[in-house]
Amino acid sequence: MSETQTDARNAVVYIDDQPCLDLAADVFTYPVDTPDEQFTLMVSMRAYKPYPVKKFYDQCIPKRKQRSSVERAIEAPDYTDLRAFVLDHFLSFEGAELEDGSEPTIEQQRQWLKENPVFLERIFRNGIEKVGAPGKAEPSGESGKAVLLFGQREHHIPLEIGLYSPETGTRETLRFTAHLERLSQSQKHQYDKAISVIENSRRNELYQENNWDVIEQIANQALKRLDGAVVIDGEPCAEANKENWIARLPLLMKVYALAQAIQEIDIKNA
Repeated sequence: MSETQTDARNAVVYIDDQPCLDLAADVFTYPVDTPDEQFTLMVSMRAYKPYPVKKFYDQCIPKRKQRSSVERAIEAPDYTDLRAFVLDHFLSFEGAELEDGSEPTIEQQRQWLKENPVFLERIFRNGIEKVGAPGKAEPSGESGKAVLLFGQREHHIPLEIGLYSPETGTRETLRFTAHLERLSQSQKHQYDKAISVIENSRRNELYQENNWDVIEQIANQALKRLDGAVVIDGEPCAEANKENWIARLPLLMKVYALAQAIQEIDIKNA
């Protein structure tokens, strides 16, 4: 680990012996399995700003190309800019050695990543982008029926991310809840308009474009607080200090939380 990383603040902090995500962190360390899943590298990345992700994120969505009246091909995404983003934010990784048993330098690590672009994609897909809901428990109700909620004032979106703590040498699963104000019909309309499906008849292509600025703006407006394993400088992420943490909450966590809230509305209106 470089001297710069040693001085930097890692995303996993411990409060009352419980692991938490510190949004004021400089470094996020992700456990990323090799493609054969035999080994795991602990990859340290600089905290990212929203803009670089917005520039390439649409490129990660496969395009559909009409080959004939009855055939449509799905083209592989273009990961060129995604790979450049990962390399630009890469700091180092742990869990690998050279053939002679020595530790690879940072430059050797970077060179290996350049020669193995699929692993750059895995760092993004299985690390940075990997935000989800905690595993659902088995239904406990006897009826086995959905519970309808009326007059709900907030969306309560459970989140789960996996990180590595260099401090303790431990892989941690951090679970917390994002609370969003009940989305208005206007916000729902803005969200729907921000997602466009484009059909290019000249190229016979069908692809998706998203206005990530609008999507982030809606998320920033709607998010009220974060409960559980997430803090900002050791303090809970509450509505009263929202201006301190909302800009530090990673874009892809916002995107996921908002998409889940929109899905709740769609289910209610179905």
